[in-house]
Amino acid sequence: DGINSCFKQVPRSEKLKNTKIEITVLPAKAECADCKKISILSDDKFNCKFCSGNNVKIVSGNEFNLKSIDW
Repeated sequence: DGINSCFKQVPRSEKLKNTKIEITVLPAKAECADCKKISILSDDKFNCKFCSGNNVKIVSGNEFNLKSIDW
């Protein structure tokens, strides 16, 4: 939501009037320190899906990649 809100604040010159933003949110993945497995985290639970442990470390899903800018 933060990126989308900022994008809406960008002034629209003639050259940029048809620009748009497309955001794809990828799921967060975490590695469990107890069972060493990687699981996808849900919004309401921050624990391992395999052993239910809560000793997890995020290994992906917190990065931001810009794929392209076209106008």
